[in-house]
Amino acid sequence: MKFPNAFDGVKKLFLSEIFQLIGTGLMLIAAFSALGTAAVASTVENANEMTNAQAAGVLGGVAGLAIFGFIGLAFALVAFILQILGLNRARQDEPAFKTAFIFVFVGIACSLIGSFVPGTFGAIIRALSQLAGLVVTIFIIKGIMNLANQLGDEAVASKGKTILYLMAAAYIIAFIASLISVFTSGAGNNVAGILGIVAYIINVVTYIIFLVYLNQAKKMLA
Repeated sequence: MKFPNAFDGVKKLFLSEIFQLIGTGLMLIAAFSALGTAAVASTVENANEMTNAQAAGVLGGVAGLAIFGFIGLAFALVAFILQILGLNRARQDEPAFKTAFIFVFVGIACSLIGSFVPGTFGAIIRALSQLAGLVVTIFIIKGIMNLANQLGDEAVASKGKTILYLMAAAYIIAFIASLISVFTSGAGNNVAGILGIVAYIINVVTYIIFLVYLNQAKKMLA
């Protein structure tokens, strides 16, 4: 094994993405539970007039929100820890992972500051946090591509370029959609909504390919 640190790091990054995917799924279930609870509660004007079925629906929604939300957050926390550990290990073999490691903490700082700053400026700082997350992913891919080039694996290196192109396309489309929604109304907002959906679909496809890419990188480095 020529890059043992990178292998162990990428393996942790792959597990991190799996945990993040599960955590996101659980959080979505929690969100749907909250919506269901709100829908049931909105049909009742007086809590004393709530039927047994409605009460059971509300209690079930609250329980679902609490259980799935808590477990989802736990999975997200484990995913974050694995990402930090993975990048810290992989950066010992490839400098691109070191850059990704730094931007993880840049994103955390922006997220924390943005949560305390109100208004447009706070929204901009929170957007920078999302951008930092994008940079982390880009440099993870870049690190894998660099290792693939050193190992002479052209297939893995080439696939990395494809993922980067998809990410760039999704980001540009989402940016154009945000501009359209800000400066137009009516039909313009409809166009922005369609572009937003397209960007979301590309993001989902890119994420799936990225997950497969991490698995291929893990096998390449084994």
